[in-house]
Amino acid sequence: MDSDTNQRFLEGGEIMATIGTKKVDTLNIAYMTYTGPYAQIGPLFGTLYEWLQKKGAIVKGTPMMGVYYDDPNKTPAAKCRAEICYPVSGHLTPEGNVAFKELPATDVVYMTHKGPYQKIGNTYNQVFNWILNNRYQVTGPCREVYLNSPDQTKPEDLLTEIQVPVTKGQSTTPSCGCSGTK
Repeated sequence: MDSDTNQRFLEGGEIMATIGTKKVDTLNIAYMTYTGPYAQIGPLFGTLYEWLQKKGAIVKGTPMMGVYYDDPNKTPAAKCRAEICYPVSGHLTPEGNVAFKELPATDVVYMTHKGPYQKIGNTYNQVFNWILNNRYQVTGPCREVYLNSPDQTKPEDLLTEIQVPVTKGQSTTPSCGCSGTK
């Protein structure tokens, strides 16, 4: 996919975020599945990370990410599905509720949200409006790549890259998770 011209969103005259398209590479991940309110997913990242540390796993690249399958505006909170993920290298054996898989390379529309996770809904709305206005079709679940840690960063300084897998074509109403508030 050719990279579309990025658009910058302004707030108070300052550039807050850039939106555009890019190709993300294949990623080997360790993951745990989760079903329930997205707002309660946080502690599972620590659980998975501790398990990986005990097994001597090499966490590489982006420190953590989430894959979100359901739109919390359309799916009851108790039924929202997600995966808590860390990119890893080497071979590890699945154990208990920890599994491994490859996330395929894909084209995504991306935008970085700055601020508390509870306010990410507006950024999702901007992403999905851009997708519709630029005639893309959503092809998979939303990804959130956490660029810094909530344990070491003030909420107003948290950085989350939203990635929505897409293909160029007739725009459709987005059907992957997180198309609004979380």
